[in-house]
Amino acid sequence: MKGEVTIAHVQRAFYVQRWSIKYIARKLYVSRNTVRNILRSDEMALSYKRTCQPLPLVVP
Repeated sequence: MKGEVTIAHVQRAFYVQRWSIKYIARKLYVSRNTVRNILRSDEMALSYKRTCQPLPLVVP
């Protein structure tokens, strides 16, 4: 989960400083897909919620 600070840095770099997505990903050490997701969403916090906890595989 990316914090509000990272999201704010990405948005500022893209809209104010006019950096490319690839350059932002390099500078802030996040993937390009994460940068795209941040720019597409209007929320200030990205979260991931797993639907169910998988059972561990027990190997004898």
